[in-house]
Amino acid sequence: MTPLTIVRGSPRHRAIVAAIGAVVLVVLIVIPNVLPSFRLFQVTLAAGFAIAIIGLALITTSAGQISLAQSTFFAIGAYTTAVLVADHGWTPILTFPVGAVFAFMVGLLLGLPALRLKGLYLALVTMAFAIITVPLIKRFDGLTGGNMGKLVSTPDPPSWSGMSPEVWTYAVAVTVATVMFWLANNIVKSGVGRSLSAIRHSELVAETMGVNVAVLKSLAFATSAAFAAVGGGLFTMTVEFVAADSFGLLISIEFLAALVVGGAVAIPGAIAGSLFIEFLPAWASEVNDALAGVLFGSILILVMIFLPDGVTGFIKRQLSRFVVVRHPVVLPPTGDRIGDQGPVDGRVEVEAVLE
Repeated sequence: MTPLTIVRGSPRHRAIVAAIGAVVLVVLIVIPNVLPSFRLFQVTLAAGFAIAIIGLALITTSAGQISLAQSTFFAIGAYTTAVLVADHGWTPILTFPVGAVFAFMVGLLLGLPALRLKGLYLALVTMAFAIITVPLIKRFDGLTGGNMGKLVSTPDPPSWSGMSPEVWTYAVAVTVATVMFWLANNIVKSGVGRSLSAIRHSELVAETMGVNVAVLKSLAFATSAAFAAVGGGLFTMTVEFVAADSFGLLISIEFLAALVVGGAVAIPGAIAGSLFIEFLPAWASEVNDALAGVLFGSILILVMIFLPDGVTGFIKRQLSRFVVVRHPVVLPPTGDRIGDQGPVDGRVEVEAVLE
């Protein structure tokens, strides 16, 4: 069967995108009405994880850098929200930008090694940051609560919302995640995103094309850190408790695994990966608590064997058997005439031919 070809940006393509958006919106509205409290809690946590994962994708998939320090930035956002809410009475939502700015500045400093290192060497340096995060948190126990952690009592939802605390937190998480996904999508599709892609393929070629590699690498790390901090803030708002051991190296590895499982830099991949690391360990524990780690690792191996391009890659391959989305073809100006259409003006799309 010949797949249907659709030109990106055409009316038909926009209609399909709008339909998918409407379905997603309906699903998001229905979720809090059909899921029990604990499952809704897990979905809300997954939204925060997805933000951190899409931030990791900005440097790993787009810029070709391997970072294991995402847990550090996640912790910065989590503790910024915890301290400002518990000790200073802030509204949780207002703490997210503060944590993002703080993490952005730390990310700029961490981006300095990325200017001279890459590959496994950079991974080792960023892993060192992840390892020292937990001891540092415990060291400043007057601020962070140390080994005992810090309890965060978030305020009740506004009366005008008519929502329970769980549904309100879910609504905030989904809204913030949507905004962050929109930002990430714009970054990837912008000139900055294309420059990062050029750096990933060849730094020498990128420099030849006029790309400031040093600045973009540093900004990529800083932006990734800001995304992780926002996810960490949502984590604190959802759990209402932070403890140092929640932000060790393991969560950085889980973020990286989620990125691979989800597939590439696509936003649906980040969502799929976050659901994977949130729900699969819980499901494995329910099946057999003693063998939960074995089940989780075995399933992860099977996913990598049978879905090497991730969940979204697999779905795209299946959909491509029925529908193919192509970019519009742009022809150079020639001054020739095509039938009765008049002279070509330099931007002729072949949408009419394909449809």
